[in-house]
Amino acid sequence: MRARRQRMRRGDLNERARKLVDERMGEGPSGAYEALQLLKSQVARAVAKKEASKGLDTAKAGCLRMLDHDNVECALPLALEYVGVLTELAQPPSDAIIASVIELADGFKAKEGGAAQDAEENVLAAALAWNGATALHGRVAAMYLRHFDESRKTDVSASLQMLNKFIANACVAEEPELLARSLIERLAGRGVEMMLAAGVMRFAARMNLRDANAALGVYARHHDHDLDGDWANAVKRLPPVLTFVAYLLKTCERDATPLFQSLTERYYGEIQVLPQGDALVAKIGELYFGVRAAPNMMDMITNMFNN
Repeated sequence: MRARRQRMRRGDLNERARKLVDERMGEGPSGAYEALQLLKSQVARAVAKKEASKGLDTAKAGCLRMLDHDNVECALPLALEYVGVLTELAQPPSDAIIASVIELADGFKAKEGGAAQDAEENVLAAALAWNGATALHGRVAAMYLRHFDESRKTDVSASLQMLNKFIANACVAEEPELLARSLIERLAGRGVEMMLAAGVMRFAARMNLRDANAALGVYARHHDHDLDGDWANAVKRLPPVLTFVAYLLKTCERDATPLFQSLTERYYGEIQVLPQGDALVAKIGELYFGVRAAPNMMDMITNMFNN
């Protein structure tokens, strides 16, 4: 009974927020801004009274209603208010809260224009600053993949940045299948080989050999190479950069520092053409073999995992 009353009160609260937006929006050009200020005040009062759930519900309902009216400008502060409450209260992530954050981001995704795209990025950036949950990184990865698809024919430099951000977030999200299949479907030849190699090495650099091998396996199976069977012969049929990566993963499973050093010397040329290849090799060398990176390399490693 108590849970039912709480659901009813939550429904009433959401309906009040939606009604407030509808009424103010009908009063003229300044109505959206007035509704925004009133809703923000309600959120602040709820948080001050230790009723954070009410504040979150108000911010979410108000944001989505603003988007129903195609008002991205006033919807964004409410979405950020939602994430701000989570951050202020150090709210632990739950499936429901993560789903709500993604729902807010999806609301902006559904709108056209650069302002909506920027808003979606801002909401997800704030969410990641609150909590780096794998589900959030998965949603961010999907966003950057979409941006890559949109920009690849018009802005090569921007599309490459989007692709690198997709790879980085897919690795944090522990999505080897998504990463490998997305690259195979969109790139060809040397392009897919280099980007996949960089993704596999990113998994390894996060101490995640399981997903590193899984991503490489997707590519191998796509080209009828059976890494689960005759591994030695299958690896030899891979492109050189992926042959290096396959050997590297096997080496990481052993205490084999001399072999690691030999591999990186032999495949030096391949490493140099990989996105952030030197930094990835340095990180892997430090994690698995205790090989200390040069001081200037540490800055590259730090920047790589912060982006």
